[in-house]
Amino acid sequence: DPTFFDRLSQQTADSVDSRLFHLWQFLSWRTQSRSVYAIESLDAVAPIFGPELTRRFGEALIAFAYAHTPQGATEQEGGARSVTNFDTMALGGMALAASTIPNWAKTISRERADQAAHLAMIELNGLPAYLLPLATAHPDRVRSVLRTAIERQLDRADPQGHGMLDRLEYADPAFARLMAPDLLSYLEKHPSISAVMLEKAVSVIIRALPHVPDGVAAFVTERIDNAADPVIAAYYLFLLFGILGDPAVDALERKMLPLGLNDQATLCCTLLPRLFGGRFHRSIEVPVALSVQRLEQLLVLAFEGVRPDEDISRPSGEVYSPELRDEAQDARSAIFNRLLQTPGEAT
Repeated sequence: DPTFFDRLSQQTADSVDSRLFHLWQFLSWRTQSRSVYAIESLDAVAPIFGPELTRRFGEALIAFAYAHTPQGATEQEGGARSVTNFDTMALGGMALAASTIPNWAKTISRERADQAAHLAMIELNGLPAYLLPLATAHPDRVRSVLRTAIERQLDRADPQGHGMLDRLEYADPAFARLMAPDLLSYLEKHPSISAVMLEKAVSVIIRALPHVPDGVAAFVTERIDNAADPVIAAYYLFLLFGILGDPAVDALERKMLPLGLNDQATLCCTLLPRLFGGRFHRSIEVPVALSVQRLEQLLVLAFEGVRPDEDISRPSGEVYSPELRDEAQDARSAIFNRLLQTPGEAT
């Protein structure tokens, strides 16, 4: 009897009509594999509910979402995520509104955009699909919410934690472009950032290239020259390669010159697999191609930093746990192969 929607009990911060709640629960159980909270369609229950009940249920779920104030939609102290059933129910309704209402992102208010952005933070895997058009229509609202989540992860500096930076590394590059200025500003204000957090921040900024503010190359070069930790220097070098290309090879050579053999190895073993990929490190393509001359220069540096006489030799047919050194040896070979496969007289 679809008319029961006319008699729903009053929604409050911690109560909702049980009939609506159980219909949403049934929809959740029927939808996907429980790997996401956002629900963009009622197709999974429409054959069971029938057209009128499905329509009224969709309207009621969207109305619930619009009336709900997210309570646990952000990361709490220590990285724990406190998410209530009502939050996930509201996210489902918000995603349904975004997918069924024409021009939803462009027509909602700033307050609704802020609410939708906060709800998006509780998604299980990645970010809900509606956040991208929402970021296009209301960039300031989405940027503010993402910045809060990012800064909490950076300030917490939990090496085992998984937060917004990890999501953005695999999300649409538009989010990286939106957040790159804030990330760079954070790096400028926090010169002592940990290597783990720096790697995460740089991985997101790389996805924003070539859309970065002017003057970034000078700031990054200064950090490379001043870095006492070769791992920190390697992550800034990775970013500089993405921004400048060829001149970054000079920065690497300049950084390696005063280092001892162990620090040279640490620097190259951290940097090279991220530049040229490997068995377990996903390569982020450098936007600026390296010339043949720079590839040759980089190859020499790679053989100095990752010396063949110190290579790990893995017996054929035996199981082993790969180390960063294995990755660096693969990257050294990848530089040689890229040089070998570059056409032209210089090669």
